[in-house]
Amino acid sequence: MNIKNNKKSQISIEKIKKSISYLLKNDGYESLTITNICKNAHINRTTFYAHFDSVNDALYQICEAYIVAIYDIFMNETLPYKARVKKSIEIIKKDLDFFSYIFTNVSNLELKVIEMIENSNNNSLVHHKNLEKAKLSLAYIISGFVGIAKIYFLDISQNKTEKISVDDFADLICNVVNKNNPYFIIK
Repeated sequence: MNIKNNKKSQISIEKIKKSISYLLKNDGYESLTITNICKNAHINRTTFYAHFDSVNDALYQICEAYIVAIYDIFMNETLPYKARVKKSIEIIKKDLDFFSYIFTNVSNLELKVIEMIENSNNNSLVHHKNLEKAKLSLAYIISGFVGIAKIYFLDISQNKTEKISVDDFADLICNVVNKNNPYFIIK
């Protein structure tokens, strides 16, 4: 993927992202062709290829960007842990159609999340005295969040209603996570 960090590129990427979500929601994965994505996003193929190599590359890169955003939220030590969970939930809720597809169709998603985090170089972790254990601990926390979120949001997308509130869901995740983890302290 060749992302340029200018406003026009970010607008194009956002259009592609919204087009993919729209097509997934309304027409399913079979409709995800570059032609359909470009037509729905009102962009040309050249614009698509300026950012992504293929439809699968677009799906992967968009998913990775969401995981990085959730990772950054979990690393924000100025927020209480429950607030971090709630902010992460909001990211998923904003693009539930995309996540419903990812949750349903990406096998071993939690393991892929762990791998992405273990390969990252986040500034907050770099100076940690036990970097590898801190990364692994954080990876398991976020992959656990993704695993629980998958169940929760797939149920919502199928039934079109929340069975428990976001606050209750955040409490559930907070209670599941080991709060005494010596390598990644949750406050």
